[in-house]
Amino acid sequence: MIDLQDLHVGDRVRIRDWDDMASEYGLDEDGDINTVPCFVERMRYLCGTDGSIVKLPLKNSSDALIRLSNDDGWVITLAMIEPIDDDAEPVDQASFFEILMT
Repeated sequence: MIDLQDLHVGDRVRIRDWDDMASEYGLDEDGDINTVPCFVERMRYLCGTDGSIVKLPLKNSSDALIRLSNDDGWVITLAMIEPIDDDAEPVDQASFFEILMT
């Protein structure tokens, strides 16, 4: 997991893979990932997408909610993000939606 002290506004991160988070945190009775707060099935489309950090919690805050440029208003936490591997190909969100709609 990324450490809050290593993050800065403007950093690029990726929303983790669904199966990776499910393996680490398990699923609750509704089938959502057991992070706190939970990563719900309706957020699955965000998995693999890149975003820029636009807001971080206070360094001394226990509330580790992060705002990303692509979070669509969902609650994002440290457990849900990973650093970007510069060698990996990012998932283009617009293309992803286009594929879903066909």
